[in-house]
Amino acid sequence: MTHRLNDEISYITGEAYWLYGKDEENLQKKLEISPDTPEYFTWLTGLSSFHFKGKGGYFTARRELKPGDEAQGGYWYAYRKAGKRQYKRYLGTTERLTLHRLETIAASIQMDIDHQPALEKQPRKKQDPKESKSLLRARITHLEKIVTEQDKHIIKLEQELRRYKIATPPPTEEYPLKIWALQLSVEQCLEYLKQTPGCHARERTYVDESTPDALLMIWYKDEKYAPGTINELRFITQQIHIDGLRETSKEW
Repeated sequence: MTHRLNDEISYITGEAYWLYGKDEENLQKKLEISPDTPEYFTWLTGLSSFHFKGKGGYFTARRELKPGDEAQGGYWYAYRKAGKRQYKRYLGTTERLTLHRLETIAASIQMDIDHQPALEKQPRKKQDPKESKSLLRARITHLEKIVTEQDKHIIKLEQELRRYKIATPPPTEEYPLKIWALQLSVEQCLEYLKQTPGCHARERTYVDESTPDALLMIWYKDEKYAPGTINELRFITQQIHIDGLRETSKEW
C-alpha cells in the first residue's frame, strides 16, 4: 500500500510556502523553516524523497544515488503519474532545489500533461450470440480432441510401465511360488537377480562354451545356474530372489 509522504513543500498563498516533516509519532507536522535558507537545504540533505505542491503543478521528488555519486550526495528527479503515464524530470543536486526550480519543473510537467491527447476509449465490440455459441462449440471440440489424445498417451505410458515394472513379492512363507515372475523378460530377470544379495548374474558370452544355450549365467550360494529357456529362467529368478529376501529378513 502506498502512503502519502510526510515530508512536503506546499504552496499556501501569495509568496508563502509551508514545509512539513515528521514528529516523534511519525505524523506530519509544520516545520519552522523558510524556503531557500541554509536550514532549508540542510533539511533536504536528510531526505530521500518529498512531495512538492506548487502554484502550477505538483510532483514527488526522489533522490537517486548511483555508484560514483557519493560526493554529490546523489541527484534528484521529479516524478508524476497521469493518464496511465509516468513523467520524469531531472532536478539536480540538493543545492539546486530552490523554489524557483521546483516551480519551473512542476509547471513543465503540468504543461506536458495538459497537451497530452486524451486516451480514446475503444467501444467494446458486441459479439453476435450465434457467433459466440459457434466459437464456444469449436473450442469445446478442440479441447475434447486434446483430452482424447492425452488419454491415448496415458494408456500408452501405462502399457510401457507395465512392461518394465517388477512387482516385489512379500518375503513371507505365505508367498512361496506365486505367478508374479511369469511375465518377466530376460532383462527384468537379470535386474532382479542383481538386486538379490549374494547373487551374481550376467549375460552369456561367447567364451561360455559349456552352456551354449543359456540365457543368463547365475551364481548364488556356491551354485551355478545356466537356464536355457525363459520359463526356467523365471523360475530360478523367483526362487533366488525369494530366498534372498528371506535371508535379509533373518539378518534384521
